[in-house]
Amino acid sequence: MGTFSRQWEYLLGTVSRQWEYLLGILSRQLEYLLGTVSRLWEYLLGTVSRQLEYLLGTVSRLWEYLLGTVSRQWEYLLGTVSRQWEYLLGTVSRHLEYLLGTVSRLWEYLLGTVSRQWEYLLGTVSKQWEYLLATVSRQLEYLLGTVSRLWEYLLGTVSRQWDYLLGTVSRQWEYLLDTVSRQWARVLSADSGNINRVLSADSGNINRVLSADSGNIYRMLPAERGTQ
Repeated sequence: MGTFSRQWEYLLGTVSRQWEYLLGILSRQLEYLLGTVSRLWEYLLGTVSRQLEYLLGTVSRLWEYLLGTVSRQWEYLLGTVSRQWEYLLGTVSRHLEYLLGTVSRLWEYLLGTVSRQWEYLLGTVSKQWEYLLATVSRQLEYLLGTVSRLWEYLLGTVSRQWDYLLGTVSRQWEYLLDTVSRQWARVLSADSGNINRVLSADSGNINRVLSADSGNIYRMLPAERGTQ
């Protein structure tokens, strides 16, 4: 019993020491593990925090850079668009002014040309009309003068021919009356037996006289016209 008791105590002491040793090892390992885990967690938290801070800073700087770049690009774009718009407006304004000036000068030139052509045409038409009126007036005066002179000539010629004809007829009539009167006196003084011979002879003489006088009249009329 003493030996068993000592063995049991020795065994219990050995187990107790081994358990204490094991517990000490486990305790140190647990402490080391907890310290390691704690340091690792702190390291991880610090690393994650620094990475997060770096990431946030990077994102913030990138955002600021992007905003600044976008703002500068927008300002540059707006400035470029503004300058292009001003240049375009200036170019369009200059071209519009040039076009309006050209159209205005062309319109003035056309109006001046049309006005000069119209004045020239009116002047030409007026001169032509005056020339035509003067020509027609001269021709009409010449025609009226010619007609008047012709009418006077015809009236004078007819009047002279008529006077000549009346004078000839008057002379013939006087000659005829005188001849008839003389023949009638001869008839009255002759005997009745000679009346027929006298009358027939006197009739032949009268006819010959009238025929001769008529021929003389017609021959004298052309000569009279020629002398006129």
